[in-house]
Amino acid sequence: LEEAIRLYPFDFEGEGHFICLIKCNDEHEYKSIKTKKKQIDNNHLSIIKKFFKDNIDYQLNGNFKLIGSRYYYYEHDFNTDNLLVLKDGVECGEIIKSRFEPSHNLATAFKFIQKQELNDNEAKKYLHGEQIETPYTSNFVQVCYYGVPIGLGKAVQGQLKNYYPKGLRRNN
Repeated sequence: LEEAIRLYPFDFEGEGHFICLIKCNDEHEYKSIKTKKKQIDNNHLSIIKKFFKDNIDYQLNGNFKLIGSRYYYYEHDFNTDNLLVLKDGVECGEIIKSRFEPSHNLATAFKFIQKQELNDNEAKKYLHGEQIETPYTSNFVQVCYYGVPIGLGKAVQGQLKNYYPKGLRRNN
């Protein structure tokens, strides 16, 4: 598809994307798919913005959207109301018990203020789901391996609590 747009993660900051418009030559009736827009609670929005300010090295220039219970960050201006959109922007996380729980996507899409580069042994432990030692005492830490973000951890008194998704963890 020569007219498709390919945004590779090594060329741009954030996740990679593939964009194209596919037209069907057969006659089909288009049915508009309406998704209920949920209003974002101002208290939740302030919790999310505080999380970004305290943990992420990025100036917010876009908006947040609530899809289900998950918050997404996007910077585009096009209307997606009549489209079936599975993910609109970067999935950031959700509010649980008045605190923001970041998603794995957020960990790999943005630069965090606190980063920890892992050696081979630490990376194996992290990918297995174990805690590792950290020089940080609080806040979230972006976990990197050879400079590439692979996930998040929460620093608590010199230990990095593992936030690597359970479904991605290695058994061996």
